Amino acid sequence: MEVPGSSDRKMYVFLYELIGTCLLTYAVTLNDANAYVMAFFLYVLLVIVSPISGGHLNPAVTIGVFINEKKFSEDKVLLVITIAAQFVGAFLGIFFTFLSYGNFYDSWKQTHPNNSIPSGFIPYLCPIGGLTTAQPFGCAYEDRSI
Repeated sequence: MEVPGSSDRKMYVFLYELIGTCLLTYAVTLNDANAYVMAFFLYVLLVIVSPISGGHLNPAVTIGVFINEKKFSEDKVLLVITIAAQFVGAFLGIFFTFLSYGNFYDSWKQTHPNNSIPSGFIPYLCPIGGLTTAQPFGCAYEDRSI
C-alpha cells in the first residue's frame, strides 16, 4: 500500500506481516506487560518489517492506511492478503504461547476430568463459595447454600 512496489510482492508482504504479527502477539502474551520491553520489541519489529510491508502488524492500522491512501481499486487484494496474514500470525502467536507454557493439556486434564473449561481462561469475577453481601458485583452462577 504505502510501500512502493508492495503490490508486486504480495507473498513477501504476507510472510512479513504473518511473522511480525506472530512475534508481536507471542511477545505480548508471554511478557509480563513490561512497557519498555514491548516498546523496544515493537521498534525492532517495525525496523525489520517496514521496508517490505509497511509494518502494520495490526488490521486497524492496515485499514486506516488503506482508507488514507484512497487507491481502493488497486489495493483491495493487498488489503485482504495483509489482514489475513495478521489474523493467521496472531493465532500462531497465541498457539506458540500455549506451547511455551509446557505440558498444558496433561495438567489441565488431570485437574478437570469432566472436560470443563480451565478456570485460568475465565475472568475471576466471584469467589468459589458464591456471592455474599460484601461483594457488590454479580456472579455467573447462583449459590443456593447460603
